[in-house]
Order: sequence, then structure tokens, then C-alpha cells
Amino acid sequence: MMNRRIYKRNHFCFSFVILKTRADGTPDETSLKVYLEPEDTVFTVTEKIRSTIEKNQNVRHNNDTDRFAKFAFGVPGLARTVFGLAGFLDRHDLLPRSIIELSPFHTSLFVTNLASINTPCIFHHCYEFGTTSVFVCMGRPVPDPLAPEGVRKKIMPMSVVMDERIATGIEYSRFFAELFRNLKHPESLEEPFNSVLAEKAAVK
Repeated sequence: MMNRRIYKRNHFCFSFVILKTRADGTPDETSLKVYLEPEDTVFTVTEKIRSTIEKNQNVRHNNDTDRFAKFAFGVPGLARTVFGLAGFLDRHDLLPRSIIELSPFHTSLFVTNLASINTPCIFHHCYEFGTTSVFVCMGRPVPDPLAPEGVRKKIMPMSVVMDERIATGIEYSRFFAELFRNLKHPESLEEPFNSVLAEKAAVK
């Protein structure tokens, strides 16, 4: 969904934020975006995430998004102008591809792990700027209310906020059914996504 219009995506990517330490020892954040392919499995996705994080955790490394933000915020008053212009161009489908590639908000899915900063799970809003249609948040582990008495067990709560304008209720219900199936049977993620789709199509 973008500018009250629904588009078909020609790729799938997800954004997330990592913490890194500056050269002076102070903490910093940077936004990353990873593109996935139909041939990916849980192993190739894991490697893409790992290599992207390793590359961007270098204290001397600033990705293109970092450099753009540093430029925008480097001059007083420039950030408001830059992001105001970006919002205007975005609303009129005129935002350059180079800016879209930099923007973590132009993504299929945004994931945040608040457990990494010992924060409870929240329901994060989707953004009006960009194309983020789904926001997934993982929070600080909490005691499992279904654990047997005397058994100490924790679970990680997860919230999913979705733009209800991009799909019907039945499509969302099928999405969650598939999500729960993969969580219960993670071995299914070892197969390429496109082969799983082909297998389901053949069954039908």
C-alpha cells in the first residue's frame, strides 16, 4: 500500500535495526535492509543476515543510509527540508530509486527485536512514509503461562501489525496459519520457498 493505492511488489525485502558502537565507545543505531529470493532457504537467509550485520557493525563503516542521514542532519534545518521533500515526492510517485534503496521504510516487512535491549513487546505502528505493510516485534522473554506448575519456562512474545488495506481477512488468516505451521515445523524452512509453492500447487 502506498498513497492509498495497492501495488504488486516485484521483490521481497525486510528491514531491521542493529546497535553498533562508535569509535568513541558510544552506542549507535543503523538500519539495514536484506533482499530475499524465491530460491532462499532458512540457511541462505541466515547467512544474508549474518553477513549484513557483520559488515555494518564495523565502527568505521557507515552504510549508504548512515551517510545520507549524516548529510541530512549535518546542516541545521536541512533534515526537515530533505524529508519534507522526500515525503512530497513519495506521495506523487516521483521518489528516485536511489532514495528508495536507502530508505528502510520502503520495505515489505520491518522487524524489531526489543528483547535485545530488554524491553517488553509492543505493537509497533506501520509508517505512512514508504511501503512497510507489516511490522513484527519481538519482546523481552516472559514466563510461560501454560507451563506446568513448578516448571520455570519462558517464551518470547511476538506482535504483528499489518496494514488491513492490502489483503482480505481470509488471506491474513492463511498467512498466520502458514506462520504457525513453520514455527511448529521449522524443518520445512530448509526447502527453497519456490519449491514449497510448486509442491502445494501440484497438490491442488
